[in-house]
Amino acid sequence: NDTYLINDFNQNTFRGFIDYLNTPGKSQLSGDSPKSYYRRFKKIILQAHRDGYINETSFKNVIFKANTESSESTLTKEILTEDEIKLLFSVPCGNEEVKRAFLFSCYTGLGLAEIKQLTWSKIKNDRLIMHRLKTGTEINIKLSNTALELLGEKKQSKDLIFMLKLNNKFISDTAVNKTIKNWIKRADIDKKITYYCSRHSFACRLLLNGANLKSVSDALA
Repeated sequence: NDTYLINDFNQNTFRGFIDYLNTPGKSQLSGDSPKSYYRRFKKIILQAHRDGYINETSFKNVIFKANTESSESTLTKEILTEDEIKLLFSVPCGNEEVKRAFLFSCYTGLGLAEIKQLTWSKIKNDRLIMHRLKTGTEINIKLSNTALELLGEKKQSKDLIFMLKLNNKFISDTAVNKTIKNWIKRADIDKKITYYCSRHSFACRLLLNGANLKSVSDALA
């Protein structure tokens, strides 16, 4: 029974609630019930917005989509299981820096833009301490032994941890995702995986390890 303040609500919170309603094993809802519950919830939120208690950006562009077999299949295709992540450690990748960075994101939820700018100054006493590029939200998490090993040998505080550069320029997102695509194929994993999927996989790992939706939402905000 989590307590939420109105200021805690953001788009990740809403999407997390939709995922909860759409998961029968958690919400105990089926058929049209999840959509009906969300519709009533949305009416309350809209009234709170009209009364000036909540900003429109918190729920704008969040659309309820019923959980169908096809959408569930699509979601599964975007998430790596724990066993698949472990498998990738042993499979060669066309770019070892991309491999190391992607796996690190599976354990921290960092986006590619944040990974490209991650310096050793952000690692303090085995913790990752930094701010999200888009939202400015502070990240302060204890790194697991696996995540620490992925960091490699410590260098100067201003040095980049992951050298995703070629000819002194950052590798494009397209090139990174192409490398990941080939790596996933080499591992015989039949999923459509991009770098962003590391965040989905991180969130899934948190949920499977007992984290509640608010904690997961805060970790990704």
